Amino acid sequence: MTTDSTARVFRSNFNRTLSIVLWAVAAAVSVGIVATGSSAGNSLWLLPTLAAAAAVVWVVLWRPHVRVDADGVTVANVSHSVEIPWPALIHLDVTYSLRVHVPGRAIAVSAAPAPGRMGGAVARRGTAPHGHRNGETVSVGELLTTDSGKAAALIRERWESLRDSGKIVAGEAENYPVRTRLDAVAVATLAVAALLVGASALLVGLQ
Repeated sequence: MTTDSTARVFRSNFNRTLSIVLWAVAAAVSVGIVATGSSAGNSLWLLPTLAAAAAVVWVVLWRPHVRVDADGVTVANVSHSVEIPWPALIHLDVTYSLRVHVPGRAIAVSAAPAPGRMGGAVARRGTAPHGHRNGETVSVGELLTTDSGKAAALIRERWESLRDSGKIVAGEAENYPVRTRLDAVAVATLAVAALLVGASALLVGLQ
């Protein structure tokens, strides 16, 4: 998609906070192993595993996001990205995560999971729902205190603006291709993580 000064990106604050916590734990354990020197010889095999875990956290938790710009929506999931032109978008729903519906498929947004029962109860204590549509109150998954709700509102605001201004014509969604692209960096990172786990297993075997 083209460069757009009005582009906006959604990333899960919860996922990013969790990533930082996990990286901090991995770093602390690694420093502890290295600092103890020879007395921690039996624990050296953990270092490659910790590095692998840090890499997986980046791919699974830190990287996923949603980008909204003049051309459409880009959903960056764990191993691939999906580029959705605005005219191809049919509707949004929130089940286990935000899902963007296009002709023949529904694209789950891994950066915007819907809240579970406990998360929904917490979300209801925050801000009020985004509003009403078609006379119905939005679901808990679309509350602006949830990741799924924030991402859905970001997409819907731009989409409805284009539709109301006549820039999106109903009934033409199938004429606009939705492109899925493998993310080479994410896949390579996961491959390196697998090699690091293999290195840990080798170190255990050498002990």
